Amino acid sequence: MSTFQARRVLDDAVSAVLREKDFPPDPTLVRKVKKESKRNDEAVRYSFELLLEAVSSTNALKRKHSVYVCNELFQRSSSFRKCIAVEIDAFVHYCIQRVPSSREGTDLKAFSCYVLQEWKQGYSQFYPSLARAVKHLVHTGAMEDGNRVRQEARQHREREQEILSGDAAQQLIRRARQLMQEAEGEVQVLKEFCPPMPPGSKTREPIQKAEFSGLSSGGEAHTRSQETTVDRARQAFEMIDSKYSMEVRAIKVQLSRIPGRGGDQIRRRVDTFLETIPMLKSRYLSSINIKGTEKSAKRKREECDDEDSEE
Repeated sequence: MSTFQARRVLDDAVSAVLREKDFPPDPTLVRKVKKESKRNDEAVRYSFELLLEAVSSTNALKRKHSVYVCNELFQRSSSFRKCIAVEIDAFVHYCIQRVPSSREGTDLKAFSCYVLQEWKQGYSQFYPSLARAVKHLVHTGAMEDGNRVRQEARQHREREQEILSGDAAQQLIRRARQLMQEAEGEVQVLKEFCPPMPPGSKTREPIQKAEFSGLSSGGEAHTRSQETTVDRARQAFEMIDSKYSMEVRAIKVQLSRIPGRGGDQIRRRVDTFLETIPMLKSRYLSSINIKGTEKSAKRKREECDDEDSEE
């Protein structure tokens, strides 16, 4: 990319950030400026020139955006820090210069002082001119507003975190409710395979051997029907394990990491679901095992009878 093309791309990237109507500006646009400024030292110097010109604007929001981007580049580029250190007097002058709107001007000045305080704490030992500029602001009383912005910035981050946590929780709860509605419908189907046990009994009554003696063709058809039912039940349980249980458990873990009581009700439904499925599965598979043992014994008897007839 030629120098002319690189400058044009930087012009477009910086202009896109400065046109933003909200503060802070879109992070994607800011990343674009940072990416284009990292190409070489010349790109860094040109981005600084563009931003310094923007800081001198009479539009408070535009100036605030430019200070914000300057802070992002200052924290990540030693070349940009050198540019700031050389032009620190002009930068500070434009930052605290009055703008037509007193409210926006106060916010701009406070935010600029907050940024300068952050720079001084981290880099004043390397850039004496920065330390002198901040000392002058402190001496004139201009740094008092920086403390207010520091507190407001912390409160803003906390509010954003609350909003993000709330949104994440609501998305998880909606997904969990959808899963639970689907899963509870499947559980009703499974209960047809798992009728309630007699009071006081812990296991299903085993099928008597007599039930398998003297089977007619109708009896064989009944056995095949039972096997089909068993296969359907197995498939249903496997489907619930793969389709619901794993994702529901994952959602439960994620909900547990989000503060607040918004998800308590869905957590209780999740717990009930996770307790019900293993119980139904264990109950039904235990009955399958008993039946399977009897069928296996019957097949062995039939094989022995066939061998005797061949002899």
